[in-house]
Amino acid sequence: MFFLATVDEDQPKCRPLGLHILYEDKIYFGVGDFKDVYKQMIANPKIEIVATRGEDILRYYGIAKFEDNKAVLEKAAEILQT
Repeated sequence: MFFLATVDEDQPKCRPLGLHILYEDKIYFGVGDFKDVYKQMIANPKIEIVATRGEDILRYYGIAKFEDNKAVLEKAAEILQT
């Protein structure tokens, strides 16, 4: 399971994300630019990611960087088709 935490003005927001990709040692996740989460990251790009797999937990925080990487988009399309 993969969760993304953002800030909406003074309120924390956390949601599970279905689309996440590890590509060339970077974590990519996709959100629609029409969604609140996208608007929240534009206003404040500080995020936190929590992922779990069995008993293993990854917790990572940083700054969201918006990219238009064709190779990642192709990989995402491939994953979504399966």
